[in-house]
Amino acid sequence: ELDTLYENYGNKESDVYIDRTETIIVDGEEVSKLKWTRAKLKEDNPDWVANVRRIQAIDNDIPDKLDGAGAMESWVKRGEKADEFGGNSPEVKDYYIRYPKLHQWAIDNELVEDSRADWNEKVIALDVRWRIEDDKYEAIDPDMKNPNTDVLLREEFLLDPINKQYNNARRERTIYQLDENASDILVKDFVGYGHEIDKFNAGSSQAKLYRFNHKGLQAFMEKHDQWEELEMEKAPIWQIDVDFETDDNEYQAILDKFEDIRKQNTATKAFLFPNGKPTPYALKRYERQALEIDFPRVEEYVGWHTNQTLVRPADLDSSIPFYEDDWYLIDHPEFLKAMRKANLFTGKRDFRLVPMKDGKPNRKVGADYIGYKKLLLQDASGIELDQYRLDHLEMDKWAVSVRIWTTTMTEQRRRLGMTPSERFMEETKRLQEELRR
Repeated sequence: ELDTLYENYGNKESDVYIDRTETIIVDGEEVSKLKWTRAKLKEDNPDWVANVRRIQAIDNDIPDKLDGAGAMESWVKRGEKADEFGGNSPEVKDYYIRYPKLHQWAIDNELVEDSRADWNEKVIALDVRWRIEDDKYEAIDPDMKNPNTDVLLREEFLLDPINKQYNNARRERTIYQLDENASDILVKDFVGYGHEIDKFNAGSSQAKLYRFNHKGLQAFMEKHDQWEELEMEKAPIWQIDVDFETDDNEYQAILDKFEDIRKQNTATKAFLFPNGKPTPYALKRYERQALEIDFPRVEEYVGWHTNQTLVRPADLDSSIPFYEDDWYLIDHPEFLKAMRKANLFTGKRDFRLVPMKDGKPNRKVGADYIGYKKLLLQDASGIELDQYRLDHLEMDKWAVSVRIWTTTMTEQRRRLGMTPSERFMEETKRLQEELRR
């Protein structure tokens, strides 16, 4: 009777006929009335359904035992899974994987067509294990966001600590979908990568550095067209980003706090150079800056920007010369050339008035000349200034050589001891020599 009723639902001559196009609403969803009615008949009569399958098994000469279990009842249980999840569902495939001889019997008797040739057993196992969570995830609108956090609801679902294992399993499944024979290390590394993008994002330095440090995973994902090639040369930049993330945030907070550029500069300088010395962050910040512009002389770039002895003191009077920065550039000509090539120095630097000796900085002369300029600031007398020049003869000669003044104090004193006639003869001789040249 149940067999007849089942068939009559689709028989136009029957009083219980249901047109295939007819639909009904079940749990708020429109479904085929014919399919639903037949499924309900099976659900309400499990013994009948089981007996139908037992008869099917007997008709196809099923052995008493297959895969170490009663074959007929195994076929009945397989049918129960097909009714619940679908004949081609992961659950049915997983059942066949566990009962391979039953599956082969069904194929041999043309009860099923699907062989295991293209089955991904690891993916099937994960599909079965996480069916409930998959259904919950799929039920979430992919475009819906939490209005309070502006985060996608699906993303929040995955990041919920209660779903941590499920989130990991999804990533395992991703790898096995690409290659069922992927190594455990690849799977573990991809799960680890997932943790990085959960905390940050796929474009973050943390994620890129993770990929750089897990080259096997990077190569695997490139091979399967999942990831683009990494710019490996940028790894040192990413490392600094990761190591100094907190400092970067604090630096940015300073910039956000002040709108006035001068106040920003004062505050950031105090942050980078407390007590006049660069912090480890300051050194790495300028190293990263050099790397980002592909500057060829990184160490010198860092030194130029962090060595505070190269910075003119803010309280130094404008009339007092400052040579440290010029001496650094003279000592590092390739660095100077690179700075000009990178347009970081746009104007020419005039080194003609910088104290030098044999191509090297002459710090003694520099210090002596600064001392002379400070005497001028103190309104020293002419006698005191002249005596200072006599006491610092090397400085006095240098100043004449760069035309700060025309005659050394020693020469002036010598000429003072000459008669007018002697001075005339000496000047005449000098002019004659110049004419001969």
